[in-house]
Amino acid sequence: MTNLTTYTSSNGLELFIDGTTGETFASQPGLASICEVANSTIARYLSGIASIDTKTAEVLTDTGLQGVALYDEKAILKCIIKYNPRLIFLLAKAGLRVYLHDLAGFVS
Repeated sequence: MTNLTTYTSSNGLELFIDGTTGETFASQPGLASICEVANSTIARYLSGIASIDTKTAEVLTDTGLQGVALYDEKAILKCIIKYNPRLIFLLAKAGLRVYLHDLAGFVS
């Protein structure tokens, strides 16, 4: 996972984006932040889902390089559906036009 770049929002949320594919990953604390629940809540939920894979990346922290488990977009969406359903409308709104354009064969 050498193509990952860390992006940090103004509220401290870190997301990791693959510069080649555009795929976005989040750490467990990042998922907790997105879902507005405790880190332990996300940990329990993720441990009970067999179909969720993690990727490990080395992330530079205040104490040096640390191995961090990262969750892909599928896992992020599952957590949002479970814990922050009001966010689903915003996600749908953001993707609706892209989906409809693709459905119609429209290329801008």
